[in-house]
Amino acid sequence: MNSVSVKVYGKINLSLGVRGSENGYHILDTVMASISVFDVVSVCPRNDDEITVTFDGNRDGSGSNAMKAALLTQAVFCTGGADIKITTGIPSGAGLGGSSADAAGVIRAMIRAFGAAADEEISDKIAASVGSDVPYMLTGGYARLTGTATGLTRFGAPCGGKILLTGKGKVDTGECFRAFDNGIKGKVRPDNDRLIAALTRGDVTAANGELINELMPAATSLNPTIAEAIAVMRAHGLKASMTGSGAYSFGLGRGEDMKAAETELKARGFNAFIAELVPSGIEFI
Repeated sequence: MNSVSVKVYGKINLSLGVRGSENGYHILDTVMASISVFDVVSVCPRNDDEITVTFDGNRDGSGSNAMKAALLTQAVFCTGGADIKITTGIPSGAGLGGSSADAAGVIRAMIRAFGAAADEEISDKIAASVGSDVPYMLTGGYARLTGTATGLTRFGAPCGGKILLTGKGKVDTGECFRAFDNGIKGKVRPDNDRLIAALTRGDVTAANGELINELMPAATSLNPTIAEAIAVMRAHGLKASMTGSGAYSFGLGRGEDMKAAETELKARGFNAFIAELVPSGIEFI
């Protein structure tokens, strides 16, 4: 048994619609893509059955999605214990999928560290037990998630290209959905069939017209800086929207326009940086 480390990449929701609720859970219809912002998950097998998770050297991760994924993987594949260390690079509370990426990385790394058979169906079931978007994080790339984790459809599209990411503060996901349920919601729903068709044929102009997130009004009511960031990016000619339930937004467009928007956003106190769209969600290192 050897230590195994993986890079786990964040994601953006290019579009996000809410199609109702079932058994207390909201039914989403979202198109996602992987981005070059990443955490590093390292799994070191132990000689006993104990599992520990720490973030950035000292923060306890006993209640995290990473711990949940580790315990499930241990139970299903009958592995031993492990010390799991996670170095974060994905901003938290940003809608960029950091906790889900960590969980997916733990599943992949533990299976390899203990030499277990990498059964994709079982891995997907473990991931779905942790969170609805964790199965997507096992592979990343372009995909559409409808309903629950079992409604995941991956698709191919020309990848690459720059993207501006920015945010200030956080948004609590539960509070965002409660605000949405109370009527603070967008008036226009995304057409994800049209978005996927545009992405598949590499039609950036058509794809940009479908960047709609129904949660943005609710998230903005909790964190008004989202609207400020969107306004700055649009003023610089970028197509902009929010990812997940916030608090981060993204902008697509010409490189010089992204750079100008990045400079202004930083001057306004935002965390802002230019990343890339990447073809996969996990990379062994």
